[in-house]
Amino acid sequence: FFRSLFFFQFLLQMRLRQIKTSATFAWSPLPSNGGLVACGSVAGALGDNFDAEATLEIYSLALTQKGNDMPRLGCVRTHDRFNRIAWGLLNSQTEEPPLLQNEHPQGFIAGGLVDGTVQVWDASAIVDESSGKKAEICTIDKHKGKVKGVEFNAFNQPLLATGGQDGEWFVWNLTAPEAPVAFSAGSKGPHSAEIVQLCWNRKVQHILAWTSSDGTTVVWDLKSKRQAMSFQDSQARLRCSSLAWSPDKATDICVASDDDANPCIQFWDLRKAYSPVRVLSGHRQGVLSLSWCPMDGNLLVSCGKDGRSVCWNPHSGEVLCELPVSSNWVFDVQWSPRVPAILAAASFGDNITVYSLQDSSPLDAERASGAEIVSATPSRARLFRTAP
Repeated sequence: FFRSLFFFQFLLQMRLRQIKTSATFAWSPLPSNGGLVACGSVAGALGDNFDAEATLEIYSLALTQKGNDMPRLGCVRTHDRFNRIAWGLLNSQTEEPPLLQNEHPQGFIAGGLVDGTVQVWDASAIVDESSGKKAEICTIDKHKGKVKGVEFNAFNQPLLATGGQDGEWFVWNLTAPEAPVAFSAGSKGPHSAEIVQLCWNRKVQHILAWTSSDGTTVVWDLKSKRQAMSFQDSQARLRCSSLAWSPDKATDICVASDDDANPCIQFWDLRKAYSPVRVLSGHRQGVLSLSWCPMDGNLLVSCGKDGRSVCWNPHSGEVLCELPVSSNWVFDVQWSPRVPAILAAASFGDNITVYSLQDSSPLDAERASGAEIVSATPSRARLFRTAP
């Protein structure tokens, strides 16, 4: 008993920074500057002054500066509000030298808008307004209805996947960014349900998955240009809201339900996709967003309509900690892809909050400084085993 107490760890949740805006967001994938966050005015939310203006802004984590608010580096106005945004580097595997990345060193930011368009911006031009470069690169107008699925391919990032309310999805080649070309993905077949999110596989570059409002999740193989499989829980009949691939295992994927009657997270092993291998039930209302930590596959965070953001061990189902409960829906949560132990959560009510989670002893907790400790949750899990 005393031996186990000696190894008992405390998970510190420290509030680092905040952004006073009601926005969906994306972390910068830059290896040298991963502390940047792009924020797009989120659809379905107005401030107290009923200002309907839509903007795309870039903020810096700026941990060396004092204060809670993140400094804004740049801003552009947009013609409509965002359902989702994505930030990608331009590391084409076929381009030598990498001319596209040299021209756009901060990469591209893509946004799926309410009006059904997808817009792409040069992040460098937003940050450096004095450069004279035009921030908006192109507008893609192929979807009918709002676009909720937007993600760059992490292996070959001139490739951008988009999915919309009309059930249509595309993969765009942005090698010539002013004139995007739709990648030939093969015969897609009938699919009418709204695509709520899509996600590239973290281990196999030509595998793409999307999930729909009718509970169907489809896995597509772009190399063979055909559907690899689709799955749906015939018993629960979920209304899916989000999905995430495992960072460690190519065949593991999870989906979330925003149904208040069954707010759960299902884990599927695609080697035996007859039924979910694990179901996590901890939210009191629908789950709206999932993020599987890219640096440690033992950490998954979810958020939902109940205002809660929960960090799980996805393999054991153990709740490792909870972030402070919001008085409003928490609709987006994401781990930083570059900064270890950092995640952010966005809620309706003009607030994005950045937290640091650290696995440490009570003595370490007393010595922690420079950030507000919001709780110290006992946890037996070792966190960030793969963090650099």
